[in-house]
Amino acid sequence: MGAVGNKVYFAPNVTFANFIATNNPYKIIDFYNDRLIGYYFDAAEFLITNHKKEDAFAAGLICFAAIDAIASITIGGRSGHRFKKWLNDNIDEFSILGVMLIDRVYREFRCGLVHEAKIHNAGQFTYNDINRIVNVKGEGIIVINPEKLLGAIRKVFSTIIRDTKTDINVAKNFSKKVKKRFRSDFKVVKEMLCENCEGIGEDPNTDEVCKYCDGSGYDEEKLYANEIENAEDAAYFSNVSG
Repeated sequence: MGAVGNKVYFAPNVTFANFIATNNPYKIIDFYNDRLIGYYFDAAEFLITNHKKEDAFAAGLICFAAIDAIASITIGGRSGHRFKKWLNDNIDEFSILGVMLIDRVYREFRCGLVHEAKIHNAGQFTYNDINRIVNVKGEGIIVINPEKLLGAIRKVFSTIIRDTKTDINVAKNFSKKVKKRFRSDFKVVKEMLCENCEGIGEDPNTDEVCKYCDGSGYDEEKLYANEIENAEDAAYFSNVSG
């Protein structure tokens, strides 16, 4: 197998090869959980733990990226709709302040950070407001505490992961959304992983069967039918969720 393909990571300890090799919805949920914790939450936590003034910006930026990532899977649709709906539905401090403030947070923080690497209208990430996630100062300046925000995001995401694993149909639906979100990545990595078999389903030199291709195209439903059956098996389901 191509060395590069085996070293492209979906999460800190999960390669895209690991992901492609399973169609088990519970594994996929665990992989996605590992991705958010490893690439987003732990990274922001590292910056927050230092409690340096200049780290608040970087920690806050990661928090907003995490919200975008989670909302893209759990809500979907256009970025503005999913981001604002996620804040309103999941974090009380934002929903209480209302849709106009949420719209400003989306435009001034999320869009400012993503598109221009800045926060508009003098908005800030700060550790000074230790008792609140978001506050409006003086002339309408929005300030957000990344430590409090991260805590809220972690809590909500933990609940989402727990709830997706309580029902097989919910788990399958969630895992399909995750795979759809990363389908272009899968295609590229799968092609790298199939270099040795040259798309015929086995290595022409060793006759070793390819794990990712059966020679008739990449068909995960066909290749991993046994794993799907295992995931739907009542005993397996009880073991995973118990």
